Amino acid sequence: MTGVILAGGKSLRMGQDKAFLTLEGKALVDSLCQLLHRLFPQVVIVTNSPLKFLSLNADIVTDIYPHMGALGGIFTGLVFSSHPYSFVVACDMPFVSERLVKYMAGLKDGYDVVIPEGEAGLEPLHAIYSKNCLKPIKRLLKENNLKIIDFFPALPFCISSNPPSKTPKGLSNSV
Repeated sequence: MTGVILAGGKSLRMGQDKAFLTLEGKALVDSLCQLLHRLFPQVVIVTNSPLKFLSLNADIVTDIYPHMGALGGIFTGLVFSSHPYSFVVACDMPFVSERLVKYMAGLKDGYDVVIPEGEAGLEPLHAIYSKNCLKPIKRLLKENNLKIIDFFPALPFCISSNPPSKTPKGLSNSV
């Protein structure tokens, strides 16, 4: 499995690059990169500003489909992944749990998407995607549909929640 960090946002509301915000003296992207290296043999950072990330121990790539948001970033990360599965996370998530990522990785067999659901709903920028997602994601990108969950019904997916079998309203699980 590959760890993919999405760091392509414009940070307009923040006013500064959120990947380099610090927590306990360390940039968020540095902490995520270290965590993902503990878990996975490959780490990919998808960004529109590759020069900013050259100091990190990761494969730095730019969007294949520019200006297509997080869905375009997921697509790019999957293309550059050397493994059949990738754990994808946004660069501004400072509290990623190693235990949760390992748990989710243990659920991946038989699924093309493993996504957690919390109180706020599904977390598509803290999920596992297989390379089988490339074709349905590409279809959405060509339709200019950037809603990540819209390709889920095309593939077997697993929602990691309490209870694990819960399916959100309006989303039918194909398994």
